Amino acid sequence: MTFWIDLEKERFKFSAAHFTLFGADTAERLHGHNYQVFCSIGFAQISPETGLAAPFASLKQTIEKTCAKLDERVLIPQNSPFLSVKAELEQIEITFGRKHYSLPSEDVVLLPIVNTSSEEFARYIFGELKTAWADTVSPKSLRVGVRETSGQMVFFEERL
Repeated sequence: MTFWIDLEKERFKFSAAHFTLFGADTAERLHGHNYQVFCSIGFAQISPETGLAAPFASLKQTIEKTCAKLDERVLIPQNSPFLSVKAELEQIEITFGRKHYSLPSEDVVLLPIVNTSSEEFARYIFGELKTAWADTVSPKSLRVGVRETSGQMVFFEERL
């Protein structure tokens, strides 16, 4: 038996710039999206006292905080073998082949991922939520979806 909480709110979103890498010498141009985040959380049981699987308000706040960290930023993968990323003074210097980007560090989020793809965003957000909820809720399963544009969504799911 599993109880599912599906969370899909207008405010679960972030607007960010990125470029997807397709290999050592091919990448998209720097551009942006208005990403939407979805979450399904599976629980093995509900509380016999309250009849609740988990506190909705707390779950929603965690998703909002995670989105807020990414909102209105340039997202750069730290673990890509194809990029050179250096923090110098108050700038982030990024080199991809012959392209060089220099961005104010306050406008950049360096993510522990290999690419700024929707797949990696879904896995990253999954990890953030799983960590944040470790001490407060005990889901049986977690599924995170990221919509990049209408009709194009990626999900990352794992049993916990």
